Amino acid sequence: MRKKEILKINKSLKQMLDIDSLGFRDEDIYESTTVLLKDRGNLTACILYSFYVSKYKDLKISGLSYGFFSSEINDILFKVFDSIKTTDIEGSPINHKYEYTINHRIVGEEWYDHVKKNFSIIFIESGVFYEDRVVLFAEMFKKHIETYIEPYFESYQSLQDINDKIIEAFDESKWGDFFYGETNFRVTIIMKLCKNPRYESFTEMVNDRIYSAIYNQGLTEYQNYYKMYNVLLDILSKL
Repeated sequence: MRKKEILKINKSLKQMLDIDSLGFRDEDIYESTTVLLKDRGNLTACILYSFYVSKYKDLKISGLSYGFFSSEINDILFKVFDSIKTTDIEGSPINHKYEYTINHRIVGEEWYDHVKKNFSIIFIESGVFYEDRVVLFAEMFKKHIETYIEPYFESYQSLQDINDKIIEAFDESKWGDFFYGETNFRVTIIMKLCKNPRYESFTEMVNDRIYSAIYNQGLTEYQNYYKMYNVLLDILSKL
């Protein structure tokens, strides 16, 4: 991996973005991945982007995502999933600190085309570094933040907003469109922390549903899920 090139380009990119003026602070969580952070009460707004080196040694941005994470929720989840993976498929360490509670999902062809068009710029191509492409990317990235990402961040100011604007506003079948995996676990924690009056009935329903899947439908692969969910309930009962 072109570590030196990535660090150099990323440093220039962050300077061009002027992230301080946008209200963000930055952390490089791996040599190829950067996260931009902005605190919002008991939530942290997060923009994450990564660099990618192709088999031809070309270098470009490979991924862009954004959403919110709650340190309190992540801390609870890490206690539940004590056997959680610590490395990815390539053996690199996984930093679960920034795991999204909710994240923006790319929906619709128009949005997909926009992202593909604006975030597929190659900075190093055939061994040649193109500084003007970094400048162009920074301009588009900053505009993207101001046009798309900041309005999304304005929608949620707290965990209570997530409770009110997602859990209470949408049918359960739609929650998966917002939450970043393990939806039942995240919803359960938010309901507890926000004193949602449906907490008891919801957790009973989830437990009954998992129990039925295991013992009435023979889906024994859910046994560990059932165990972990009840570990979560035990942790939450002590809060």
